[in-house]
Amino acid sequence: MQYRQVQENFKMANQTNPFSEMDVTKMMGAFRMPNVDMESMMTTHRRNVEAMTKANQVAIDGMQTLVQRQMEIARQNMDDAMIAARDMMATNGTDGVSKQADTAKAQFERMLGQMKEMSDILSKSQSEAADVVNARITSMMDEMKTTAASFNDAGKEAGKKAN
Repeated sequence: MQYRQVQENFKMANQTNPFSEMDVTKMMGAFRMPNVDMESMMTTHRRNVEAMTKANQVAIDGMQTLVQRQMEIARQNMDDAMIAARDMMATNGTDGVSKQADTAKAQFERMLGQMKEMSDILSKSQSEAADVVNARITSMMDEMKTTAASFNDAGKEAGKKAN
């Protein structure tokens, strides 16, 4: 019984979306509302989507940069660890202990620098993505002010005609 239900659900999921070919701009344009410019509303929403797409791309690019750098660091650290191990085997006694301490200190300092570098890459990416969104919000507020002013002007005109 459950297998048949799964098959029916799968058939329903594979049907074409009846709304995929719909032009929302035309549909909304058919609903004329007084003092509402549907085209400017659709333009605003299109710009919002474009800004979010751009912000997401900036974030993805930042993550790719971070992952690439992490791989480079991992390779370099592996090479350095092999060299350090080889050097440790060649030394013994108090020289060996001193060399181990120096190597550990140098590796720790390098690791801190690498962590800061990765943090900076991530911070830069997030900042750039936020800048895209903030710029769009500022533009959208300006668009809303302009639209509100045009509604106000239209309302004043309608009031004059009524009198």
